[in-house]
Amino acid sequence: MIKAEPFYRCFSQLDSLAAALLTHIEQDNAMTDATTKKIARVRFPKHTSPYIFALYMATIMAFLMSLVITFAEFGVGPHYMTNVMNAYQVVMPAAFVCILVVRPIVVRLVGLTVHGH
Repeated sequence: MIKAEPFYRCFSQLDSLAAALLTHIEQDNAMTDATTKKIARVRFPKHTSPYIFALYMATIMAFLMSLVITFAEFGVGPHYMTNVMNAYQVVMPAAFVCILVVRPIVVRLVGLTVHGH
């Protein structure tokens, strides 16, 4: 017959360990909240939002497309990331300009095809 007492002791130790871990996490979160309040965030004016949008969109999409197209053309090899970054240097500025040009057209098309409130 198996004694149940060692199992109970094990669970009580786990319980106290979990409580100590939660206390540590709460202290860490409190310290993080205090730290983040002291850090000043850079916020751009609202009129720059189309340019910030284009920058973020171009950065992400150009990198993803560089990954995919480099893989499709050359496969994964020892110089894969070098090839990706070389392609990205060309594609990123082009993507930024294209998004600046295409964004107003897309906004207009969405307005024509989606019901308002």
